[in-house]
Amino acid sequence: MTAAPIPKAWVHQSAETVDLSGLRFEVEFALVVAGDGSFRIAPALEFIRSRTQADAEWPAAAKHADLLVTGGLVLGTPQPLPPAYSEIAVAIQLLAGDESQTLTTNLSVSDLLEAARWTSEYASRIGLPFTPGTVIITGARLGPIELAANHIRAELDSFGAVEIFRAGAQ
Repeated sequence: MTAAPIPKAWVHQSAETVDLSGLRFEVEFALVVAGDGSFRIAPALEFIRSRTQADAEWPAAAKHADLLVTGGLVLGTPQPLPPAYSEIAVAIQLLAGDESQTLTTNLSVSDLLEAARWTSEYASRIGLPFTPGTVIITGARLGPIELAANHIRAELDSFGAVEIFRAGAQ
C-alpha cells in the first residue's frame, strides 16, 4: 500500500484545541478537493506519531499509511491554487511559544498537481475516489519538531496561517 486515507476525525481546523500528547509536527501544504473536483491549497500542520510502537492500537492496514507516522492534521483556510506553471518561493515563519524560526521553501504547483492527479487515480482504482473535502498532504516543508509550546502558529506567506492550541494548557 502506497497511500491511505487519514480518518476525518483526525482532521482539525485551524485554531482548535487538541490533545497533542506525545506528538511532533511538520509544517506542510495540503491540497483540498473542491466541489467541482479541482484542488485548493491550504497551510497545514501534520502531527507525527509512530504507528509501529508496541502499544499502538492501529488496524494492520493503517500501520502502512503515510510512512507509518501520521497522527492527524490541522488545516488552514483553503484558497485557489496559483497558476499551474508557477514555481513560488514561500517564506514560512513558525511561532511556537516564545520561539520563532523562518525559512524559505520552493513550491512547484505543477509538481503538486501531478502528484495529486496520480493519487486521485490511485484512490479511484482501489475504490476510494476523492470526494469534496478530501485532503492530500504534500510533504514536510519544516519539521518534524517537538511540541513543547502550548500554541503553535505557522505563517506561509500569501497562503495564510494555521495554528493549534494544546489541550489542557494553562
